[in-house]
Amino acid sequence: MSAGQSESTAQNYHSLLKRFVTWAATQNLLDWKQVELKHLMLFLEHERNRPLDTEEPDSTRRLSSESIYLEIAALRAFYRYAENEKLLSANIAENLSLPRRWKRLPKALTDAEVESTAATAAATNALHTVRSGRARTGLRFRSPHLRVVQHPAPNNCTSKRAS
Repeated sequence: MSAGQSESTAQNYHSLLKRFVTWAATQNLLDWKQVELKHLMLFLEHERNRPLDTEEPDSTRRLSSESIYLEIAALRAFYRYAENEKLLSANIAENLSLPRRWKRLPKALTDAEVESTAATAAATNALHTVRSGRARTGLRFRSPHLRVVQHPAPNNCTSKRAS
């Protein structure tokens, strides 16, 4: 593979290419030189339609577009390498286009997470309200304790000193 790839990427590509080799054997494609672009397309179609390995065979769940993206990337990287090393005469995978990678949306929060977030926001807002009114109350925040300090009384009122 490419010199700049991480060990993790190389391992992922290895397992993805192994999946292709297993599928190719079922199609009587026993040599990389026999594989054509149409075979790569058939393999990708097979992958899009097959049930997930972790699901029951009758499950309707399928591979994500991200998984298909990785399979295409692995095939393209392998064929680029094979062509550069003169192992194959042409890079048949160069015309495989990678699907657009979508930005993932955040997962929905559970009711408990919403309540926790709301409680935190309410507490933060209350703390902000107290802090913004500290000049009026004579309170000063000093982590981790509060301290009462003397401030001039508004409107020429008299105030008692805090001890």
